[in-house]
Amino acid sequence: MTTESSPVMVATGGGSDLPQDTGSARATAGQARVEVLVLASVALGAVGQLLLKASLLLLSQPPILKMEPRPAQIACAAGVLVGLCIYAVGTAFWVRAVSRSSISYLYPLSAVSYAVVALGGHELFGEVMPPLRWVGIAVMSIGVAVLAASEQRGPK
Repeated sequence: MTTESSPVMVATGGGSDLPQDTGSARATAGQARVEVLVLASVALGAVGQLLLKASLLLLSQPPILKMEPRPAQIACAAGVLVGLCIYAVGTAFWVRAVSRSSISYLYPLSAVSYAVVALGGHELFGEVMPPLRWVGIAVMSIGVAVLAASEQRGPK
């Protein structure tokens, strides 16, 4: 026999009481886990960074040195703008995650972005990755996995 948990009113200090569900499945089903928010932030941030790099590679010189617009400059400017917008959306996910959990838990999780961007640079742009850099990325990845396994998110 299953029982339905009832919402509990929680004082928020802002003059209104918000219902807080005490049922474990329903409480987490309606809210995105902070890890999902951080993952979205990392993915969008990495895509934004890689798009910035790809856009800037369209130019042989910084655009300020060329006076007349050329197709490569226009494509570069558009790519930079889109890259920054994608990065901004990733930042919005980060802000949402930070509002829900402790920064000491979340910030190390964001280190995954180093690995994603480094791998993207290697695969997309042919950047050379010395063996010691691969080792560093592996060590960071193991550290992030240990932190994620701790499940000690802590209070906001």
